[in-house]
Amino acid sequence: MSLYKKFKTDKKAEVEGIELDFGDGIVFKVARAGKSNPAFAEASRKRLKPWLFAIKANTMSDEQANLVMVKVFADSVVLGWEGVKDEAGKELKFTHENVVKLLTDLPDLFDDIKEYAEDKDSFNADTHGGVADTLGNS
Repeated sequence: MSLYKKFKTDKKAEVEGIELDFGDGIVFKVARAGKSNPAFAEASRKRLKPWLFAIKANTMSDEQANLVMVKVFADSVVLGWEGVKDEAGKELKFTHENVVKLLTDLPDLFDDIKEYAEDKDSFNADTHGGVADTLGNS
């Protein structure tokens, strides 16, 4: 396999997003969580700046670090969704606040989205549509 086939990514998909199909009509549109997505880089700088001293001093709690990353993802990675409902079964409107609440309330969902958004293979130029297969929905 050539290096280009293995490592070349779809630059448009990294910024405009790919769909993660969780089944039952639940689809998240996510951009790449990495340096190839300028919005992610900017959101990371902006959200982490107030915490630089705490990070260097190793005094930032795990809970605070997770919340900062959730907000970075809400700012720049989670671009939209379909079929997402609250605990009562009511359609949940896509807003920054709702993204933060959902990813905070459901940390395993955040972990799944983070895993795919950080994985270069999710955005491979030849196979970026293969993410749905990985989620068990071909």
